Amino acid sequence: MIKSGGIDKFILKVEKDNRAKDFETGHIYKGENGQDLIAVNVNTERWYAMQIGTIVALPARITDKHKNIPTCNVGDELIIHHNVTTAFDEGSQQLIREFYWEGEQYFHVEPEAIFALLKGDEIYPFGNRIFLEPIKNEEQNFSGIIIPPATEYDDRHGIVRYFSEQGNGITEGDKAFFIEGGFYSVLVKNKRWLIPVQSNLYGKVVDEELIPYGNYVLVEPEKQVTSSIYIPDEVSSIKPLYGTVLSKGAAAPNYIRIGSKVGFRPANHPKYKDLYILSEDRIHYGQISTS
Repeated sequence: MIKSGGIDKFILKVEKDNRAKDFETGHIYKGENGQDLIAVNVNTERWYAMQIGTIVALPARITDKHKNIPTCNVGDELIIHHNVTTAFDEGSQQLIREFYWEGEQYFHVEPEAIFALLKGDEIYPFGNRIFLEPIKNEEQNFSGIIIPPATEYDDRHGIVRYFSEQGNGITEGDKAFFIEGGFYSVLVKNKRWLIPVQSNLYGKVVDEELIPYGNYVLVEPEKQVTSSIYIPDEVSSIKPLYGTVLSKGAAAPNYIRIGSKVGFRPANHPKYKDLYILSEDRIHYGQISTS
């Protein structure tokens, strides 16, 4: 019997039926209402990956670098990263977290590879993970074909349902926005969840207005004019734009004032309507010239 997982390590048993699966083109899986859905054009790795492990042993202790870890017990189920049972070491030709004890296969898992504790229908996120209920952002026809968005920097949004780290103005029920690539998507009991970390949420929409979270700032850009020629965004990304701060998150520094003019580079920044959402470190101060 394994009694302890060591420092910062849970020992999990992961049954084969609960391991992450790749949802490739043509793969059929069950939707929320039990209906068959066919995944097509799935080019995002493990788009609907799900993986659940059962706790066999708890960590000897959890160090201070891990915050907001829910109370867990042996026998509890954890929602875990797909790499737990797939991460492979080329040198040893073995799974990185895999080990065997008395002929049984187990995995040692650190808190950063755990999304949440699952108890019945309740979810208790680990650390700064947030569980969002997705707002339908795929195109789906009546035959049940799902076509995930393919745009590289496609903005995402969902309804905040579960989180543990307080602050940044996030509350349950918020319609929150974040960027593709800053989240995981999993199925838990045939329900899809989006799981970003708190810092990847940049704002919520209230009455069609975006209210920034944390240190994010909402900026209305002004057109750049050189010899009366308008420079569009795709060109102006090589030189800073400037604009007016409309609103800011609670953690944005005091020297960023609503109504002040700031300079920034627009490349790869999320936009809400025609407004830019910028973290404070992407804003450049000083004399800003249009020439």
